[in-house]
Amino acid sequence: MEPRRKAHPIVVGFAFLGIAAVLVGLLTTRSGSDCGPGTRTEFILQQLKLACAIYHRDYGGYPPEDAFVAVLASPPRRLLDAECVASSGQIEDAWGTPLRYRLDQQPVLSSAGPDGRFETADDIVLPRPR
Repeated sequence: MEPRRKAHPIVVGFAFLGIAAVLVGLLTTRSGSDCGPGTRTEFILQQLKLACAIYHRDYGGYPPEDAFVAVLASPPRRLLDAECVASSGQIEDAWGTPLRYRLDQQPVLSSAGPDGRFETADDIVLPRPR
């Protein structure tokens, strides 16, 4: 019986880097535009949630409710992609309805869902109610 040969560390390293590069590429290039409106809206809400977390880390608090879009989409640090902000200056879900942002110890981000009305069963809310 022949002894098992071990892979050379450089080959293993390149294989790992190749797999990591493919995964990073898949995660960073998927904008959600190839998905349905519900998935696209969840993607936008997740981007907003991440932007709020970065803002909290950098400034010690969450963006104010009355200037949410202006704070996250303005220089010096643009925490939101330009595609998230509609021509109206608001952030809209995939159905064209402005999203809601409110502070309740942590940010609560919500979409009115397909029916365009808040406080109905089809709303999409982050974080999810318990």
